[in-house]
Formats: sequence, C-alpha cells, structure tokens
Amino acid sequence: MTIQRSRLNQLVDETDPEFAGEIIELFLEEFPKQLGNLKQSLVQGDAPGVSLYAHTLKGSSRQFGLEELGAVFSEMEQLGERNSLDGIENFLATATEMYTEAQKLLKDFLATLLLPHAA
Repeated sequence: MTIQRSRLNQLVDETDPEFAGEIIELFLEEFPKQLGNLKQSLVQGDAPGVSLYAHTLKGSSRQFGLEELGAVFSEMEQLGERNSLDGIENFLATATEMYTEAQKLLKDFLATLLLPHAA
C-alpha cells in the first residue's frame, strides 16, 4: 500500500495544516462506518447498496492519495452496478487489509502536520 503524498500536500496547501488534519481525522473516523454500511449491503444481497458505498469509499480513498484502495472499491462498485456480488467478499477482505495499512500512513502524515505545533 502506498500513498500519494502529493494529494495530501495539495490538501494542506489548499487549506492549512490544522484544517487538513481535521479532514484526515474525519476520514479515519468515517471510513469504518462506510465500510460497515458496505458490508451490511453485501449481507443483505443489496447490489445497488454495495455499488453506492463502494463509490463513496472509492472517492474518499482517492481524495487522500490512496489510489490502490480506490481501485479495489472501483472494482466493487462495478460489480454492484452489474448486479453481481460474486467475489465481493474477496475485494472486501483486501480493502480491509489495505485500510489498516492506510490508517498507519495517514496517522504518520498527521504526525508530521502536528510536529510544528508541538514545539
């Protein structure tokens, strides 16, 4: 899992370090909820719901430079759009693992934003 730091740096440049940090923290807080919604849609056999939540998670992931994670959600979105849930469990497992790695990367980035304020 890699992160495109240029996307994060762009966020900081377009706002400020404190606000960018808040947005990243919000992403880290909301992502598990959206992932839970996607899982619930899968359990219910709701392909349009899977597509909707996958679309949301795809965009959020890419906004924070998590292109690989976004690509996994893109695959899930397309399956949902075709009303197919075949293989979604595998994509979901992959996305969950990738998110665990992404959390660390984003928290490390947050720490670099907070360093100047701690001094």
